[in-house]
Amino acid sequence: MAVLKNENHMKYLIAMLFLLCGAQVAMAGQCRVDSGPLIDVYDNSVHIYADVRAIPGSGKIVLGGYQMECRYTPSGPTGDNSRDYWKTNLNPLVPGPKFSGYSMGLSIQNADYLPAVSGIHVATMENSGSGGSGGWVDLNTYMFLRTVGVPVHLINIRAGDLIGTMNFRQTNNTSNPPADVEVYILAKNDFNFHISTCTINGDMPIVVDFNEVDPVAIGESSVGSPIQVTRNLTYSCPDPGITSAITITLNGSPASFDSNILRTSNPDIGVGLLRAGVEVAPGTSFRSALNNSVGSDSVVFSLVRKLGSFPAAGLFAASATLIMGLP
Repeated sequence: MAVLKNENHMKYLIAMLFLLCGAQVAMAGQCRVDSGPLIDVYDNSVHIYADVRAIPGSGKIVLGGYQMECRYTPSGPTGDNSRDYWKTNLNPLVPGPKFSGYSMGLSIQNADYLPAVSGIHVATMENSGSGGSGGWVDLNTYMFLRTVGVPVHLINIRAGDLIGTMNFRQTNNTSNPPADVEVYILAKNDFNFHISTCTINGDMPIVVDFNEVDPVAIGESSVGSPIQVTRNLTYSCPDPGITSAITITLNGSPASFDSNILRTSNPDIGVGLLRAGVEVAPGTSFRSALNNSVGSDSVVFSLVRKLGSFPAAGLFAASATLIMGLP
């Protein structure tokens, strides 16, 4: 009877060990963004949430502005000569849903690949010899979109949107098996951009100087304020023969006291934008047109004070962006 009990106990232990072994999760490295918290690469994938910016380049818009670093497999052999190697895998780039139909490539160590191809070396991660706490390696790999010389729709990215998936293959000079690594890049932030090289005022800054004003003279609405400055806008596209309706979007932060006007550094002052006497709120647009690749408009910037306020004297500033797009 005692023997039977021992056999049952042994079967129970074997079953538990089997379950525990089956529950282990494969790990092919560790990563981090902008020197932030450590992110383990579990089940051959890692989700990277980054503050992404659309950065203009030569014939492209780079979706970067963040630094992604990865390091040697923490559970790997600890010999000083141990290395992990990352290269692009088959189908190395899968654009996110909002980039369907766009021409997207990978910029790897400042070399552009469009389309992205497999077998490109991305990084070598060395073991520091201290049990897998090797130094961090900047992947310096970003997605980019090829620019075009015609008006295009504005691309609206919201926090949580998938920018795209980069597929890598990890090999090594140790006994560790190779592993596929899927890197999902997701936006932590909201941002808008377009890939057109069409310009407003030749991409030069539009300076609006209200000069010295009496705080009492500032109006309490964009339409009614006597403090106004008119600016002419010119539109042009490098591709010839474009005749099309377009939109001009005002991209900027709204004032705390009125969401229809732009915020300034003075909490009691805002700036309104009028086109044909109609207020254009931040985040909204007005319609215009191109005829044979050029167009123009006249807009008014209006100084507005908070209702019932007496703004403090001194300099103030504001900034915003006008973006050409399609209806």
